[in-house]
Order: sequence, then C-alpha cells, then structure tokens
Amino acid sequence: MYSQFQENKAQPPMRTGILDFLRGAAGTQFVIPVYQRSYTWTANKEVRQMLEDLKHVLVGDYKNHFLGIMIYLDKPIDYSAREFSVIDGQQRLTTFFLILYAIKAMFDKAGMTEAVKSLEGQYLTNPFSSAKLKYKLKPLVADDEVYQHIVSNEMDKNEDKNSNVYKNYMYISEFLQNLIIQYTLNDILMALNKLYIVCVPISSEDNAQKIFESINATGVKLTASDLIRNFVLMDLSSEQQEAYYETYWKKLEDFITDDAKKIRVLFQIFSSCKE
Repeated sequence: MYSQFQENKAQPPMRTGILDFLRGAAGTQFVIPVYQRSYTWTANKEVRQMLEDLKHVLVGDYKNHFLGIMIYLDKPIDYSAREFSVIDGQQRLTTFFLILYAIKAMFDKAGMTEAVKSLEGQYLTNPFSSAKLKYKLKPLVADDEVYQHIVSNEMDKNEDKNSNVYKNYMYISEFLQNLIIQYTLNDILMALNKLYIVCVPISSEDNAQKIFESINATGVKLTASDLIRNFVLMDLSSEQQEAYYETYWKKLEDFITDDAKKIRVLFQIFSSCKE
C-alpha cells in the first residue's frame, strides 16, 4: 500500500480560477523553496497592476483575466497530504494570499465570524492537517516572520516596515477599503475567482533544476552562486532545504556578504584547493 503513496505521476496542465484551485487543494501546502529569489513585487507596480485587473473584473470590464502560469513540483507526503513546491509563480501566489488575508482581516473587523471561518477553512488553511501543514502557504524563509504577523492578524507586532510583504499587504488593505465603498467583500471574492491561472504540475521524474533554469533564462541571469545553491538544495525535502540553508548557506552569505561574485570566487578557490 505504501508504494501507492510514493507514486508521483504529474497531472496534466489545467486552466482554473485561482480560488477554485486553492479550495480543491485540500491537505496541500504550497511551499516557496529557499532556492527561489526573494519576494520582489512592489506595491506601486506589480501589485497595483494585479489589483487593477481585479477591479476591471469586478466592475464588468473583463469577464475574466489570465494571471499567468504556475509550475510546481507535486510531492505526496502521505495518503492525505501533499506539498506543491513552487517552481514558477511564487510572486503572484504570495500576493494572492496577501489579498485573501486582507479580506479576512476586514471580515474579522466587521465581526463576520462565519465568513472568517469559511475563508480560512477553504482557502487559507488545511484544518484537518498537522500543525506543520496547517497553513496553505509556506513563504520564503526570509519573509516568514512578517507573513506570520499577517496570518495571526498581529501587524502591531511587526517591526520590519521595509519588507515587501508588509508594504504590499498594507497597500492591498487600503485598496480594498476603497473598493468596499461600492462593493461587498463577497463581490470581491467572486471577482477574485475570475482571475485564472494555468497550473503545470511536474513530478519527481522531471528535472526541476533544468526547468527552473530554463524559466529564469529569459529574465535576470542566474549567478554562479545561484546555480550552486540550487544544485545543492533543490533535490532535498523542504525541511532539509530550510535546515541546510539556515545552517550553512545563509551563514556563508552573512559572513562573506551576499555578493554573488565573492561567493563564486570562494567556491573557485575551494575547488582549486581540492585539486
């Protein structure tokens, strides 16, 4: 029986409303791996564009709107839980969760307890999973502390005002406050599900490293240190990735600074010494 859980055949790509996708991913945690680049979307550019697209759908200018492609490595954990390790699409996925948490905070402020429970149970959490898998999104390690303040609705405890996660959440909250002058939060959620994505799951049989490099080949070029870090971490479990990153790689960056050229030189010197 256990061998059935080990099978990891990827499903075909599918077009889906993003809310439908999250609701259907029961027992699933979306993990942003440590080898991914930082969450770099900014309030006045990418986030504003995403919210303007939402507004166009809400007012009826668009019937729906294509957000983009999400590629993820589908890893079964056991008979009831899965991990989707996000290879491409982390920026829009993280932003979408920030929108949902901003709506949740507004429900909470209005005393709409049942709406809060519904939003959490269907889209934000895995209510029947272990504590480790409770939340549907596991953000980058660097963003996790700020994100947890948002999750627990304790923004007063957040001290990192320069975080993109913090800035974007605050921008989203203000944008939504302006929308609810004319529309209900239910209207906004209905419009959110008309934002759709194309999901492309891959399996352990695919080469995630090559896919990641190919996706990034047309953008900012991956540095030598990026490639080394990814090669070392990518095939490990998410727990091992975090442990290795925190124990070794982050300390290396902190010691040398995160200058990619200096890290590359270090590995060149190390390699020549080994020879």
